[in-house]
Amino acid sequence: MIDLTTGSITPEGLPTLSPFMSREAFLGVFPETAIRYAHTPEKGSCHYFLSPCNLYGETCILSLCFDREKGLTDIRFSVAVNAEEGPVEQNGVERPVPKTWKPQEESAVKTANDAFLLAHCGLTKKDRNRAGMLEKETAFGSILSYYDAKGCSSDIVLRFKPQTEEVR
Repeated sequence: MIDLTTGSITPEGLPTLSPFMSREAFLGVFPETAIRYAHTPEKGSCHYFLSPCNLYGETCILSLCFDREKGLTDIRFSVAVNAEEGPVEQNGVERPVPKTWKPQEESAVKTANDAFLLAHCGLTKKDRNRAGMLEKETAFGSILSYYDAKGCSSDIVLRFKPQTEEVR
């Protein structure tokens, strides 16, 4: 479930992810078996890719980005994936991708992502930005169906505004 009021996401059978969550809190509540891959450099942001999970009955892989000082900055995911293998390098970052993934198939993933946002997240076809991508500003930040044809990648992205409360 995605709460568009708070920006919280609750994958089926897993703890809730909140914009107020620190990296330490995430590691403290998420089962190790649910974390498929971690990119944790000594400096900069830390990225965690979760094992395939379900949101509204759709299989997806969530990618979390934590700023070391600000907490959770964004969550990215795509639906309609068959994630059996990974990670592979894409745009300089290793990430798990579907075993059958091919660059020319990415536009189909974008279409599935758009359908997911229209069906489950209250976006309408009128919620398109100048680039033609679905995007909606929310109290917590924004939700966007991102597509990079040059980089052959697409994701649903929840971007969180800097939080005014202390990171929990």
